[in-house]
Formats: sequence, C-alpha cells, structure tokens
Amino acid sequence: MELILSISMYVFSLFIFVSPIYANEGEAIEIGNLNKVLWDIVATIQFYSIPIVAISIAGIGLTIVFSGDDTAKKENLKEWIVKIVIGGILIFSSATIARIIKNSIGVI
Repeated sequence: MELILSISMYVFSLFIFVSPIYANEGEAIEIGNLNKVLWDIVATIQFYSIPIVAISIAGIGLTIVFSGDDTAKKENLKEWIVKIVIGGILIFSSATIARIIKNSIGVI
C-alpha cells in the first residue's frame, strides 16, 4: 500500500511541476482550442504512465519472487498486478475511447 501511495504522490507532483499548460505570474492562460488541450492532457497522462506502470509491475514482481512461502502475500500482490494492468489498459486506450465517443456524438 505504501508503494501505491508513493507512486500516486509522484504522479501528482509530476502534473503539478511539469504541466504542459502553464502561465507566468499574473498572466492569464489562453486556451485557443479546447479540443487540442484535452488531447494534450490525455497524451501527457499516457506519457507519464508508461514508466509508472512498468516500475510498479517490476517492483511487485520482485516482491513476489522474494516473498518466499507467504501465499497470502503472493495472492494480494497478484491482485495488484491485475489492477495495474487493467488501469494501464484503460489509460492507454483512453484516446481511442474518447475518439469513439467524439465520433458517435458528432463533435468536431
């Protein structure tokens, strides 16, 4: 659980400090095309999710290998790997899902 908390704090800090949308002090943010901004946000989330998912799966895999005979711990870690893989699939398919929704409702 501590691993997940530290990863989520890392992701949060990345979005705070390395945001693609920023302004100088006292300067308003101008958004010319909301569609482009939303697609840029999706691309940024996908970009930062790749290493997080990979490191999480590798770390949990190593923990499973070194956990010894503790079957309860192994089952819990296997559940976490499945959750991370499902989350990764949703994150990486989000652009496709958004495109399908956008085309189905006719938004240009």
